[in-house]
Amino acid sequence: MLLRHDSQSLIELLDDGVPYGVYISDEELRKCADKLNSVLDRLEIDVRVVKFSGGPAFSEYTLSSQDRRSLERITEESEKIREMMDVKSFRVLNARRIGFYPREMIVEISNEHLTEVKLKEFFEDFRFRASSMTIPLGCSVTRHSVTNLNNNLIVGGDDPREVNNFIDSAVMSLICSLTPQDIRIVPIDINDRCFSVYEGVPHIEKIKKTQEEASEAIDELEQEIEERYRLFYDDQTRSILDHNRASRFSRGSMLPSILVIICNLETLADNSEIMKKLMRIIARGKNAGVNFLISSMYPVVYSDPKYKINELFDDRVAFKVDTEKKSRAILDLNEATRLLGEGDLIFSTPARTIKVQSPTISLSEIQKVTEYIRENKEELYAVRQRRFARPREESDEEV
Repeated sequence: MLLRHDSQSLIELLDDGVPYGVYISDEELRKCADKLNSVLDRLEIDVRVVKFSGGPAFSEYTLSSQDRRSLERITEESEKIREMMDVKSFRVLNARRIGFYPREMIVEISNEHLTEVKLKEFFEDFRFRASSMTIPLGCSVTRHSVTNLNNNLIVGGDDPREVNNFIDSAVMSLICSLTPQDIRIVPIDINDRCFSVYEGVPHIEKIKKTQEEASEAIDELEQEIEERYRLFYDDQTRSILDHNRASRFSRGSMLPSILVIICNLETLADNSEIMKKLMRIIARGKNAGVNFLISSMYPVVYSDPKYKINELFDDRVAFKVDTEKKSRAILDLNEATRLLGEGDLIFSTPARTIKVQSPTISLSEIQKVTEYIRENKEELYAVRQRRFARPREESDEEV
C-alpha cells in the first residue's frame, strides 16, 4: 500500500510555540546567579557560580570551589539557601570530582516564571520526526526530551487539567504524525472526560464508556494478541518489529501498533475480573505491539496490594501531588511532592529520572485538527494499491 498522508497540513493548525531554545534569558540567569553568590557570601560559604543553563521550569547552576567542606555545606544548608533566595525549589543534583575530591556541584533552582511549551515545538525536533511512534514528554534544560512509546506508561497527579492535557498532547502527536494504518488507539474512558472531541477520527476506535464495554474491549485485545503471536510463530519472528521489518522487504501486510489509553483507572479498580485480565494483557502485549497509557487522579490505585499494577510499568510520569504516598505509588520516589504544578512533571524510567515541562495544547487546537481530519480523511488517508506487475493488456501488446 502507498499511503498519502500530509501531516504538515495538520501541524499547521497548531499554535506556534516559543522560539526554539528560549526559555529564560541570560540576563535573568545572571541575576539569579548573582543572588545565589550573595546568599553564599552571607552564609560564609566559599563557593561561586561558574556556569548556568536555563530551562522552562528549572535552571541549573554549576558551582565551583577549592574547598571540599564548602561544597558539603551547600547540601547541608540547601533549605536555608532556598528561603534566603525566596524561590520555590532549590536542590543539589550532583557533585563532580576533579582530582581526589569534588570541586564542582550542580544545583537546580526553580524559575520565577514557568515557560509555556507548545506541542508544535516537538514537530520541529528531528528526534521526534525520526521516531515511528512517539509521545511528547516535555522540555527540560536539555531543550527537548522525546521518547518512543516502546514501554507502557502510567501517569498520575492531583490536578486533572495537567493529566488530561498530557493525554491530549500524546493523542494529538500520534494522529498528526501517523496514519490509521500505522496505529489504532483504543480509548477506555468511563466518565467520558477525555475523548468526546476525538469522535470520528479514524485512528481512534469507539470510546468505551462502561465497564461492560471495557471488559469486551480487553477480551478482544487478548484475542488479537494471541493471533499476533500465532502469526509471529508462522513467520518465525519474535515481535511486531521483526514481523513488520520482514513484511516490508517481502511486500506483505504490516501490523499497526495499538495504543490502549485508560483514563481514570480507579473507575475499573473495583472490578477484580477486569483488572486481572488487564494485568495479563499488559504483561503480554508489548512484543505484540499493544502498548498502554494509563492515567489516574488517585495514584494510590497503582500500588493497590491486590494488583500492584505499577510493577508492570517501566515508564512513569508524575505531576505534582500532595502526599509522599501518592508520589511513591507512581514513581517509587518522593520527588513528585516537590514539583511546581502548571505542567511541571517528572519522567522516570529504569535508566533515568528527569524533570521536564509538559507541552500544552488548547481545546480550540484539538477541535481544529479533529474537524480537519473528519472533513478530509478520504484525501488524507487515501490508499491505492502499488502494482508490482504490469497490467495484462500492456504485456499482450508487447508480445
